[in-house]
Amino acid sequence: MKRSVRTVRTPDDPPTLPSLVFSPDARLCEEHEVLSCVPETSDLDRLRHAFLSGLSRDREDFYRFCEADSDRPDYRIYSFRALLGPFRTAFCERATVLGTRMTVVFLGRSVTDFYRYMGPKSVYYADTVNRILFELLYLKHGGSPDFSALSPEVFLLVNRTPHLARAIFSERCGTRCCDLAELLRAVLRNLAENPDFRSVSLPFEDAAGEAHPISDIPVEALVCALTGMLTVLRCLASDNTVRITLSRFGNVREIALETSARSLSFSADGEGLSTLFRLPCDFHDAVRIAVALTELTHLAASVYTRGNTLSLVFRIGAEPPPLLDFKYSDPVSAAPPILAESLALLDLPRLLSAAEEEEGEQQDLRSGAVGREQEHHKE
Repeated sequence: MKRSVRTVRTPDDPPTLPSLVFSPDARLCEEHEVLSCVPETSDLDRLRHAFLSGLSRDREDFYRFCEADSDRPDYRIYSFRALLGPFRTAFCERATVLGTRMTVVFLGRSVTDFYRYMGPKSVYYADTVNRILFELLYLKHGGSPDFSALSPEVFLLVNRTPHLARAIFSERCGTRCCDLAELLRAVLRNLAENPDFRSVSLPFEDAAGEAHPISDIPVEALVCALTGMLTVLRCLASDNTVRITLSRFGNVREIALETSARSLSFSADGEGLSTLFRLPCDFHDAVRIAVALTELTHLAASVYTRGNTLSLVFRIGAEPPPLLDFKYSDPVSAAPPILAESLALLDLPRLLSAAEEEEGEQQDLRSGAVGREQEHHKE
């Protein structure tokens, strides 16, 4: 009997998720099958309040997303801090309704519910990073994890990040005991060997001075998210220094990445990684990867600013760890291949070039402002 092969396909008429429609000023205009699922809300005003309360620290980023006047394809994925009825996550994208810009918000029980909106019919699918994210979400949603069952085209996409993909899909190696300090040292050691990081100082401080075993998230996902964010900070660093600190608060471990940025046009106090979409567009691929991984693996992350100091904090251990599979493995050895995949995907030389170009434009603006001020004094 011939085994059926399951390939990635988006149905012609995919089932719709419950949705909300917001105006550019974040006013809730209409809803579709949401009020009936959230009995504690009886009208649009109460539903809007419950939705915004659930966004918590991502609320300001949602406001900015709604009001942004841009035709560039874009989307956001948020997790609710307080459940909205049965819903845990929201997928937001821009749309034009009767000539008016609106934001459509699809609600789901899991972040993997949204893979269809990143599928082949979506404009996002043309972008390499989003194609890979689509495949990750599709397979996580229930697509066949047997790589031999995938179409050649899909296999080529997944093959761009094979170690990361296998770690996320595999229950056996996805979650393993690992000393967090040892893992961080391995990441920084391998980064220091990259030509584009050799001029960068990466001081590491283990503030607790004790072992930090982790078991509740895939090591590979953590390494990929850290690599992406370290790459962003490396491009923004004004003094070629990115500081890494490991701390422990009870069962929770925190990894803080910090740098003095060349120029920082926003402020944040504990907001989600989506805040980083306010950086230039060249960095958005790295942000989308980190956001997707933190949502898929329940890794908490926050953004803080103090003047031009930008800090990213990852928290591990807030969720109860699952039952472990005590087969022998060496999780720290996963760091080098994941790091190499991540750097190749993010194209660090291109990001560095974009960062230098942005800095040059900022200097031109500052020089122009000084020149105008001098002319004003002469008059």
